[in-house]
Amino acid sequence: MYVAQAEWRTQLAARWGATAFVGIGQVGPDFGSLEDRLPAAGVGVRYLVAPGHRVNLSADLAWNEDGETSFYLRVGEAPPTPASSAGANSTRGSERPASAR
Repeated sequence: MYVAQAEWRTQLAARWGATAFVGIGQVGPDFGSLEDRLPAAGVGVRYLVAPGHRVNLSADLAWNEDGETSFYLRVGEAPPTPASSAGANSTRGSERPASAR
């Protein structure tokens, strides 16, 4: 089995973001006999529900090479942004960046 994935994210507003992603993988009984190439791609939106805890509500649409569409709705921790990761462990209360309030 192998898998490769890439994702692009952008911030649209203080709490809103968008993403686009692609991936491909193959499975087989051993590495020498991989079968069934499985490409997929999709787009999504993110809403920062709890800025202090970096919790996102995510909605994604994904498509595979057979034209099948999947919809994913998820609540979970968002990865830190480059601007917030530098002081993510030391910011408290009013010291948080304005975009995280």
